[in-house]
Amino acid sequence: MHLMKLIKCVALITFYLLIYLQGYAGGIRGIIKGDDGNVLPFASIFVKQTSTGAATDLQGHYELTLAAGKYDILFQYLGYETQLRKVEITNE
Repeated sequence: MHLMKLIKCVALITFYLLIYLQGYAGGIRGIIKGDDGNVLPFASIFVKQTSTGAATDLQGHYELTLAAGKYDILFQYLGYETQLRKVEITNE
């Protein structure tokens, strides 16, 4: 019983810390669309340098918080060729 309360407390603190940090971090966001202009829901976005990523929502939107630096971003969707983009995130 006490372990569950501790886990919930740590999860809540982590959640608030992540929200706080996002306010000061840079990142990337956008909409992924196919060649025909239709959005691609649940497309994968992967950051090579951090081994993290995200998936687009039903409207093709994604957002990733990243610290300042240079990154290789992979965009993948079933039936489409994987796209690699190099981005640089600055402190501004």
